[in-house]
Amino acid sequence: MKLSWKDITTTLIAIVVAVALFAKIKEYNWQFIGSWRTAIGSVGFLGLLMATFDEEDFTHFNAWGVIEWTLAVAAIGLVVAGLIVASKVLVVLLAADVLALWFTSIVRHAFSHETRIEHLAL
Repeated sequence: MKLSWKDITTTLIAIVVAVALFAKIKEYNWQFIGSWRTAIGSVGFLGLLMATFDEEDFTHFNAWGVIEWTLAVAAIGLVVAGLIVASKVLVVLLAADVLALWFTSIVRHAFSHETRIEHLAL
C-alpha cells in the first residue's frame, strides 16, 4: 500500500499529541491541557480523531489489526482510568499509546502488502 492524505492528517494529529504532552510535562498553562484530567480528555479525543482517519479495514483481521486493536483497547482503558485518577503517569502512557498506534498505522500503510478493498459507491 502507499501513504495517503489520511496518513498526513494522522501525522499532524500525532504532532499535536506530542506537543501537548511536552507542554503538559513542562507545565505550560494551555486551556485544553490545564489539568491532568483535561490533558487525558484532550489526548484521548485526539487519539479517537486519529483513529477515525486510519484506513483500517476491520474485515481483514491480520497481525497489524491485532496490534492496532490492542493499542486501541489499551487507550480506552487509559482514558477511563485517567478520567478517574488523573495523574501524570496516565497522561504519558496514553500519549505513548496514541503515538504507538500512529506509528503502527504508518508502518502498516507504508510497508504492508495488503490488498486494498475498493468500496462500492451507492
